[in-house]
Amino acid sequence: MTVRPGWVLLVIAVWMSGLGVVYSSHQTREMHAEVNMLTRQYDDLMVEWGRLTLEQGALAAPMILERRAGELGLDAPTTEQIELMPEVPR
Repeated sequence: MTVRPGWVLLVIAVWMSGLGVVYSSHQTREMHAEVNMLTRQYDDLMVEWGRLTLEQGALAAPMILERRAGELGLDAPTTEQIELMPEVPR
């Protein structure tokens, strides 16, 4: 029985195609795992952003600012101390 070159090429092509499928499946799984990790990281960062936004809002409340200014000995400026700046043309 003789082996034809066409059959050998066909077997090699099928084998290489199978390797390509295995490689692309592996890459897909790795990328899917990375997307899941990045999604979790994004969610964690969004939760932290929300906490920081709430904290900033609480710290910037007028009552807290006034109390802190009083602790530092700061007073509101008098009318004579306020200077208006001229508008700068653009």
